[in-house]
Amino acid sequence: MSMNVELRQVPVSLLPALERESRVFDLVCEAKGGLDLGKSWAGLSFLLSGDAHGNSAAFDGVALDLHDTGYGPPMILTAEEVKGYARELSELDDASVSEAFSAEALTRAEVYPNSWSDGDREWLLENLRKLRAYYVDAAARSHAMLVYLI
Repeated sequence: MSMNVELRQVPVSLLPALERESRVFDLVCEAKGGLDLGKSWAGLSFLLSGDAHGNSAAFDGVALDLHDTGYGPPMILTAEEVKGYARELSELDDASVSEAFSAEALTRAEVYPNSWSDGDREWLLENLRKLRAYYVDAAARSHAMLVYLI
C-alpha cells in the first residue's frame, strides 16, 4: 500500500464548516479541484525543508482530528500560511532544486518511498512546478489548504 498526498484549496468561508467531520469528508472525497502529489510529496518535502521529517508546502498544517483518511487526519493551512508558501515556492528556481537533488541523500535519509534514483530528479521537478502553480493560485484566491495522506 502506498502513501500519497493530496491538496485541496478551501475558501476561507468554509473553514468553520471543517469543524464537522462530514464536511471534511466531502472535501477529501471531492473529485475535482485538487492536486495529487502521489508519492513525490516526501521527496519534495525533503528538498524544500532539508529534513526527512520537516514541514514544507508539500506536507504541513494543523491536524483536523475529526477525520482519518487512513494515514491520520487531514491538515489545514490558513490562507496566510498558503500565501507564505506561495511566496517561498515562487522564489525557488528549478535549477537550485535540481542541484540539491541527490538520490543517495534521499535514500540515506530514508525518505519515502525509500527507492530513489537519478531518474527521479525530473519527476520531482515536474511535481514541484505543479505544487508551485497550485499554491500561487490558492494564494491569489486567498484560500486555505487542506493537505492529507491517502
